[in-house]
Amino acid sequence: MEPPLYLPYVVETETKMPSPLCHSRLRLSLVDAAILLCLLLLLLNLVTRRGTSLSAQPAPPLCITTPHGTLSLANYRNHVVLLDFFASWCLPCRISIPSTERLYRRYHRRGFEVIGISLDNQPSQLSAFLRNTGITYPAGLPVTGDILKTYQVQTIPLLILVDKQGRLRWRQEGLGLLTERQLEAQVQTLLKE
Repeated sequence: MEPPLYLPYVVETETKMPSPLCHSRLRLSLVDAAILLCLLLLLLNLVTRRGTSLSAQPAPPLCITTPHGTLSLANYRNHVVLLDFFASWCLPCRISIPSTERLYRRYHRRGFEVIGISLDNQPSQLSAFLRNTGITYPAGLPVTGDILKTYQVQTIPLLILVDKQGRLRWRQEGLGLLTERQLEAQVQTLLKE
């Protein structure tokens, strides 16, 4: 008997085109890289963002309507006042408010006040936000719309320190990782003056 005849097995090799899945993986990794770059730039911005000393010009008049009535900055002479411009829909504002609340509780008895100025459109939005966050310092809506222009509000959160004589002394636009420490140092300095 003859051995079986084995024919050589030929494997055809095809030149395979990259599948669309392969391209999507490449695109996904490019998207991931872009997101990572954005996050790194944001982190760099947070780390390097610092408050700015101001030239001690008189603070413009400011009035807000709170759930308890109208409040004026002029009523806070002989106090160090932090003006906190925020909105309930602003994530960086939501992140910064707890540190502002901590500073308020820590230094309130020594003459430190905080006035929250909300950029929300409706008093009901603000009232719900105040209830949910537990803010104990006064906060309200501007009585007139020109406050934003007068105080040059371009970014929120915006923190502005006013000294005991009613002069603008320090300003922080946006959220920074060192904001609470810088702000506390400024508050301590102004309380001693």
